[in-house]
Amino acid sequence: MMKKRVGNLLLIAGTGKNSGKTTLACGLISHFSNQLQIFALKISTHKHTPADKELLLVANNNYSIYEEKSALKEKDSNRMLNAGAFRSFYLECKNENLPDAFDHFLTLIPLAKPIIVESPALYHFIEPGVFMIADHPGVALKKQEIIDLTETNLVIDINKDTLPDLYDSLRFKNNEWLFV
Repeated sequence: MMKKRVGNLLLIAGTGKNSGKTTLACGLISHFSNQLQIFALKISTHKHTPADKELLLVANNNYSIYEEKSALKEKDSNRMLNAGAFRSFYLECKNENLPDAFDHFLTLIPLAKPIIVESPALYHFIEPGVFMIADHPGVALKKQEIIDLTETNLVIDINKDTLPDLYDSLRFKNNEWLFV
């Protein structure tokens, strides 16, 4: 399958649970939100019970898309909103439905705006402008999250590497994320 190019997407995957994906996403959102209107998205296969401040935008047999309306909860998408995302979304679907679900998500936001997405699975379908892996040596690698590390722009240990160095290497220029 040919990957669809989405240059305005900065994609964050991880080597497993608690590898620092959300911490990395929130750090980037916080840094860039004073210059850019960042659209944040958390993708998960896990069903969740919608909270009071979530707005259900799309629901069908294959996926659901919610918009976060409160930064006060501890879900990853709430944390992204709290970090300064202009809008934050939560997409829930099985991996086989992810290409269609992500295409639908793209229709909900303005064309070519900067997007930061936390999802290990999206990498298999989309070629982002920048692709990062959050790595933590103490985290066990999940089988379904095995990713070709040669296709990433950066592998970062959130507990060891410093985010300010990373910020100096990222740009959003001509509607694309660039790693320079």
